[in-house]
Amino acid sequence: MALANYTDLKAAVAAALPRADLTATIPDFSLARLNLPGTQLIKQGGARVDLHHPDSDALAARVIQLGGTDLRVVPRSLDDAFLALTSTTKES
Repeated sequence: MALANYTDLKAAVAAALPRADLTATIPDFSLARLNLPGTQLIKQGGARVDLHHPDSDALAARVIQLGGTDLRVVPRSLDDAFLALTSTTKES
């Protein structure tokens, strides 16, 4: 991928990289109860969960609707940006 300048690089990263992950305490958590297609469960320890969804605002709103507390939105890392920019996928 050839990029002309920093602005192009920044735009490419923004397009390729999901914005954030969300960590929260959600009573009686299950992906079925969350009912937000596209959500990935990264880690769960009791009621404490780490989730990912391409729209972190929609995810946070849904978690709050379910009584979620102690929300923390964590931006994706530089490693994630590098992998998003350098990974190759086949288009169908």
